[in-house]
Order: sequence, then structure tokens, then C-alpha cells
Amino acid sequence: MIKKHIVDLTAEERKKLIAVVSKGRSKALVIRRAHILLKSDEGKTDDEIAEMLYIDPDTVQRMRKSYCQLGLEATLAGKAYPKPEPKLNENQ
Repeated sequence: MIKKHIVDLTAEERKKLIAVVSKGRSKALVIRRAHILLKSDEGKTDDEIAEMLYIDPDTVQRMRKSYCQLGLEATLAGKAYPKPEPKLNENQ
């Protein structure tokens, strides 16, 4: 199957991702996303990456798509969700 979204990291992006993975000080989700992008850049298939990282191949595909559409920073940060309204107010 031909990949629609190809990850082609610059040397600087690769260096940043390697630092994220090797330092291990970031959130686990960010480290996993960094691994996905690094392995995608190496030419691994979605199934190979999914098997290595114990995740679904669709997750790999979504990370590749996010990188191509939004860039590195947005992909690592993920989607921001608004805080829900409190169920109780001051009067309750």
C-alpha cells in the first residue's frame, strides 16, 4: 500500500526527536509520538512500527498525517481540549 503522507524529517527535527526519546523527561505520549515519526522517517511501514510500539497501525497513520499537515511541534503537542464546565457551582 502506498503511503499518502510521507514523513521526511530535517536533520534538526531528527536531532530534536532523538533528544526527546533519549532524555526520557517528556510525557510518555510525546515520546511515543517521537518514536513513530523517527521510525516513519526510517522507511518502516505502519504495521512494522505498530508492532514495535504495541500500538494500532491507524495511530501511526494519524501521526504521519498530523506531521505532514501541522508540522512537528503540533504533532508532538497533540490536540488541546477545552476544560469541561464544573458540575457544581458556588451555590451548590
